[in-house]
Amino acid sequence: MSRLAELIEMPRPISRPAKPRLTMRWSRITTVLQTSLGLLLLGFALAIVVPELASYGRSGLWQGVDWPTWDGWAGAIAATLLSYGAIACYDLLAFRYLDYAFDRRKICFTGLLTYSLSPSLGLPFLSAGAIRYRFYGSWGIPPVTIAQIIVFSNATLWVGLCGVAGLSFWLHPLPLPPRVALPMTVGDLGRLGLAIVGLYLGLCAWSDRIRVDRMRVDRVQDDRKRVRRATTPWTKAHWATTPWTTSKWAHSPWTHINRASIDRLLPSFPVASGQLLTFALDWGGAALALYLLLEVPSALSFSAFFGIYALAMVIGLLSTVPGGLGVLETVMLFF
Repeated sequence: MSRLAELIEMPRPISRPAKPRLTMRWSRITTVLQTSLGLLLLGFALAIVVPELASYGRSGLWQGVDWPTWDGWAGAIAATLLSYGAIACYDLLAFRYLDYAFDRRKICFTGLLTYSLSPSLGLPFLSAGAIRYRFYGSWGIPPVTIAQIIVFSNATLWVGLCGVAGLSFWLHPLPLPPRVALPMTVGDLGRLGLAIVGLYLGLCAWSDRIRVDRMRVDRVQDDRKRVRRATTPWTKAHWATTPWTTSKWAHSPWTHINRASIDRLLPSFPVASGQLLTFALDWGGAALALYLLLEVPSALSFSAFFGIYALAMVIGLLSTVPGGLGVLETVMLFF
């Protein structure tokens, strides 16, 4: 009898429906086909490249390669680490803007992974959003918040581009090809970018003033309500007819600005300044690494080189080519 009771009390294993054999076979076939397709493309590329390189000897292959100095290597490595460190700050600024508390290590990891992979995958804006949804969604962040993070991070890129690249274009205007007809020169484009950033920073500083005034008004309202509650009997009729509802504070122009939510739409001035600094460290570090490896300090200043690099990077991003392969090199070789 005791043995029967033990068998009854033992938990029964959960029976899971077995996968159909056809589905399992099809998944294996799909995996084999994907691997075979990758190997086939690799073999096809080697079949094209190897005959082209066969006509060159080993000395001919290394003839055009000029190795940088050890100082150049050390400076390029340090600049690369600086750029990757700034990459992780894009999402940190987004969480700071949203005032959303989350683990900073996870934020830095996701930001570093996003900006390391998305340019190489092609369609960087879409692939970056997919990576963020994958990681932040698995950690319980709401989809609306993830969408706001994506929008703010992309805005940080363009704000920094208008400011830093605009300054470089203004100081060193690049000559455009004769076939490229623009309504303005590169110098005018740089001045326009600086004007946009100046207007943006001015609005952010104004929004900070609105926040301070709104907090001051709310503090005065709370103090007056506290005094009235302590000195006036608590009756519904009294509060319905109190002159407080028709006071000048209720019709203050700051109330209408608060309703427009300007102070909630724009970031604070320190966050906006952080956007410019993060972009400058990110793209500036990457451009400095390439600048040192190419050994062009004697022929071109870094500010002029950064303008060429920024223009090539923007065209590469807009082309949606993975890594800007071919586009970046073409633009830089033209200038």
